[in-house]
Amino acid sequence: MPAIPEHLTPNHPSQDPMEFIVRQALVAAGVQFDENPSERLDFYLPDQQTYIECKQFYTPRIADQLQLAENVILIQGVGAALAFYALCSASPHDEEDVPLSSTTMDDETFPIDISVGKR
Repeated sequence: MPAIPEHLTPNHPSQDPMEFIVRQALVAAGVQFDENPSERLDFYLPDQQTYIECKQFYTPRIADQLQLAENVILIQGVGAALAFYALCSASPHDEEDVPLSSTTMDDETFPIDISVGKR
């Protein structure tokens, strides 16, 4: 398991470390969210109409939870949570040579919106 940096370590032992990392990521990105909106999924992002579920490892219960809503992001494992934090807290200018405003498939370019944070 990857080491969790101290600033991403929960202050209280009853706090789930995965949820703490994801919460810090959403705060860093300025994303509006509700915690435990249905008491079955961990976060709801109202602006994106998307849920986030955090799991340290796979369990058969995950499939049932993912069926609770149409749009669910599953973050499984501490490494995935830390990667999510890094993505959410990165400056949009960190990757200067990689254009993030479009993607190419089969010689066609499609605009994409990957912006996060306050608009």
